[in-house]
Amino acid sequence: MTQMTELAALRLTPARAAEWVRVIELKCQWENLRAGACYSIPHLHLLQRAFADYREAMMAYTSGDRNEGMPDLSPNVPDRLRWWCRTVRAVLRRCENTESPGHIVNKAHKSADLIAAKLKTATGKWEPAADLSAAIRQLDAVIDWCDERMASVPIPAFEAG
Repeated sequence: MTQMTELAALRLTPARAAEWVRVIELKCQWENLRAGACYSIPHLHLLQRAFADYREAMMAYTSGDRNEGMPDLSPNVPDRLRWWCRTVRAVLRRCENTESPGHIVNKAHKSADLIAAKLKTATGKWEPAADLSAAIRQLDAVIDWCDERMASVPIPAFEAG
């Protein structure tokens, strides 16, 4: 499957954007549950159900148009997280009547926190997203945080060996 871009997001219809957000929200819910790592029997059942819901939604989504992309699902450095948040934000702006994508925002926050730990830098001041507008504002906050990290981390010089 190809990568979703901001430009491609602008071509989505509001209904298709809402479907896309549902798939990513379910994917992020499953990933966020995995990160909990409590692994009791009830937790494992929740994980199974979350993955089954994600898989079913993904199959339904891709049956419509297999050429539409999905975002990079492993935003583990500031540049990739920034790109992921910008793409997701562009799709959210195309949506109508969508509930707050809390799991998506939670994934963005957790990804930034993991990056901060690796870089030994401060995490952002995150807030929960009660609605779609708040979710977009939180993605903006993560994008700004990534921009600050990218400006402050020197790019290593290439040395020919």
